[in-house]
Amino acid sequence: MNEKPQARACPPASPLLAAVSGHGGGQAALPTCNSHTLFDGGKELVILHHGESYRLRQTRQGKLILTK
Repeated sequence: MNEKPQARACPPASPLLAAVSGHGGGQAALPTCNSHTLFDGGKELVILHHGESYRLRQTRQGKLILTK
């Protein structure tokens, strides 16, 4: 069975987070989502983009790998 993953939205970035992370700089804040929020306790997730599925996973060293 090829079930499509359930899409969940990431909460919008707060202006305070943008200022703390250095993305404020007088420009509009970039959308920011904490990886812990994205992974929700897991090690992998699927990102749906223009009808394609991409897998984002965390390595044991804490690095992120995105594959199609």
